[in-house]
Amino acid sequence: MLVQDGLDLGRVPLIHLSTVTEDWAAWAEAVDLPDREFDRRLTVDTSVMAIAAAIAGIGVAIGRRPLVDSQLAAGVSPGQK
Repeated sequence: MLVQDGLDLGRVPLIHLSTVTEDWAAWAEAVDLPDREFDRRLTVDTSVMAIAAAIAGIGVAIGRRPLVDSQLAAGVSPGQK
């Protein structure tokens, strides 16, 4: 599923890092989304695992630059490798 806006995030798993728990809450606050718990989630241990899961189409991850710059520049989208 292609995520068009923040409300679409309720329909896809959010990929969380086990060591960084506030990313999605901070993002939701920054874009003025209602403070709600997203039902679907996947927790992984590393940023590399989060990026790989997002590229595989498993869910949506918050990526850190420069870790995601090459994928973004190449136009990699969910489900593409």
